[in-house]
Amino acid sequence: MKKKLLALALIIFSLSSCSDKWEYTDGMAPETGNNGGNDNGNGDGDGDGNVNQPVYDYQPMTTGSKWVYTGDFNYIIEATNEEMVIDGITYHSFTNSYMGNKFFSAKKDGAYYTYGNASAEATQLDFPATPMLYLKDNASVNSSWSSKIKISPEGSPVDLFAQYAYTVKEKGISFKVDKATYTDVIRIDMTMTLPGSSTPISKGSYYYAKKIGFIYSKITMNGETNTVKLASYEIKP
Repeated sequence: MKKKLLALALIIFSLSSCSDKWEYTDGMAPETGNNGGNDNGNGDGDGDGNVNQPVYDYQPMTTGSKWVYTGDFNYIIEATNEEMVIDGITYHSFTNSYMGNKFFSAKKDGAYYTYGNASAEATQLDFPATPMLYLKDNASVNSSWSSKIKISPEGSPVDLFAQYAYTVKEKGISFKVDKATYTDVIRIDMTMTLPGSSTPISKGSYYYAKKIGFIYSKITMNGETNTVKLASYEIKP
């Protein structure tokens, strides 16, 4: 169960950027000067006439885009050309090397959703038939919402649901990962509980940088703390 819940926590991520090259968080890449913080808005229709801005400010979805993560878990997320439509919203497909599966993500009105079926052999996770809301880039600080995920332990005759509660703790901050400093960062705090208990079995924070995406997380589960950090990324035009 612990492995399954850790894997579930890992999938709640966001990807975002508007660059056509590798950028390294260790500070070794040439400084070309675009961190995506110069467009004077939250990327959610601010009315400033920025018609050429990317649609997904905190999660690019162009085919072939790739994000490499290190820390306590090492894995690669890559965008593919597969799409699906759910409730009129187009979801774009990503692969996850750690879990050995694919999942889908979309954005609508500043809200980011994930949907997918994890590999049963890798995690025994059963994702819900409805998308999960994990990020709101237009929500104010201290705004909260919740999402529910169905967990199907192997051999269980009943469904088990994990409840995720999210709170926007900080917006527009700078955040350093190794030698790289990211701007326009949103910090989302998360707690996860199971039915019959008000005590979180998992809690922590996710950091999302504008036009960079998910850059860092620190999650504690059952007394064990794990961190994940962005090592490099490549965004296709």
